[in-house]
Amino acid sequence: MIVKTLESDRFYNIFSLILKSSNLIFFLLLFFNIALALDFIKPTPPNRDGNCDEGLFMDCNTNCYPSAYLIFLNNGFCDEGTYGIDFSCEDWGYDGAACSVNWSGDLGSSNFICNGEISGGDCADECNVPNGDNTSCEDCSGVPNGDSILDNCDVCDNDPSNDCTQDCAGVWGGDTVEDACGVCGGSGYLDNCGVCNDIEEDDCQQDCA
Repeated sequence: MIVKTLESDRFYNIFSLILKSSNLIFFLLLFFNIALALDFIKPTPPNRDGNCDEGLFMDCNTNCYPSAYLIFLNNGFCDEGTYGIDFSCEDWGYDGAACSVNWSGDLGSSNFICNGEISGGDCADECNVPNGDNTSCEDCSGVPNGDSILDNCDVCDNDPSNDCTQDCAGVWGGDTVEDACGVCGGSGYLDNCGVCNDIEEDDCQQDCA
């Protein structure tokens, strides 16, 4: 009788453990689903005129949401509809260009300027890079889209006529030249007999005739 009681208690304990584990898993799944549901913002359809009612704004999917949700705009995260609101279109500046995969346009376009407004700006820099800092297209003088070029002597300007050249020794901007004998940095010269060297005693002499 005692053995049966012990076996019954053991079975009861195992069953209770399984039941508690199942309840824990159930509540975890329930919490997870509730969290996902809370993350997804349910839209309001437009009115008969196709517009949003007062206090609401229309996203890229023509859904209406309370204006309080504009805090998600230009926050560095691409709201492309996964959680309800979709800012990934031109009307909303591709969410401050955070949705860069969809970003397009030409620098200077009225739809693509960083104007500080809630909509209509992608904050592109002068290099046409969303949220850029103008460094990706700056020239050697730091001017975005500039035409200055750094030559081999580390001189930065936009005048190619004054770019330095190599001397005969291969030194950029150097002043070593070839002598008359074709020797780089030499001091040779042609004497009156057409002999080229730098030995004065070897120079040919003119006879009496």
